[in-house]
Amino acid sequence: MPGLYRNNDFKDNCGFGLITNRYGIKSHSVITKSISALKSMTHRGGIGSDGRTGDGCGLLLNLDHEFFRKKIWREQKINLPKHYAVSQMFLDQPIDKILPKLKKILKNEDLQLEAVRQVPVNKKILGTIALDCLPKIYQLFVSAAKDDVSEEEFECSLLQARKFFEELHNNDELLYVCSMSGRTIVYKGLMLPDVIDEFYIDLKQKDFTASICVSTKDFLPIQALDGILLNLLGY
Repeated sequence: MPGLYRNNDFKDNCGFGLITNRYGIKSHSVITKSISALKSMTHRGGIGSDGRTGDGCGLLLNLDHEFFRKKIWREQKINLPKHYAVSQMFLDQPIDKILPKLKKILKNEDLQLEAVRQVPVNKKILGTIALDCLPKIYQLFVSAAKDDVSEEEFECSLLQARKFFEELHNNDELLYVCSMSGRTIVYKGLMLPDVIDEFYIDLKQKDFTASICVSTKDFLPIQALDGILLNLLGY
């Protein structure tokens, strides 16, 4: 019987980086160092014929509730509650067209929508290939409809709602949920690693902080790393 490992079958993966403050202190430097780690993995991925489109890269970081609370107040004059989650979504159409359906799903899971934000981006840094398929990027700010909900119950409701969101089309090109949690958030796309913070304007803000961040030179597996990050955070 052959062994489990065969040298000829070994293949490299795209790799990932992990930056954290060992004392759990949030700072913007954790994000900037994570972006530097991501840039160092540029050679691990493909580059499109336009020279500016990558095959996917992203950052998974613990959610900075204070940053978004201030942003939503400044931008929309809405006070977010103490406990809330963020759903980061890619859509092929303006969110207004499906917002009633999203609200209904949230209501069925004992959740409620607090605010919707179109994520500020700089399209000019993208290559033509990425620009041609660029989705509309939104953040949904969601809270529990009841006061006596534990954090675990809240996360379970969010996971259920996320699955129902995805089933609206069953097509990632029409609706794709990057992340939906009160603990973590994902910023990713088909830009090259050295311009992810040029594309996502949030990442440049000095008051945007994290205590732990995973950077990966791959588009999809970053979701699989979410459990690793939560374990490190003590959840």
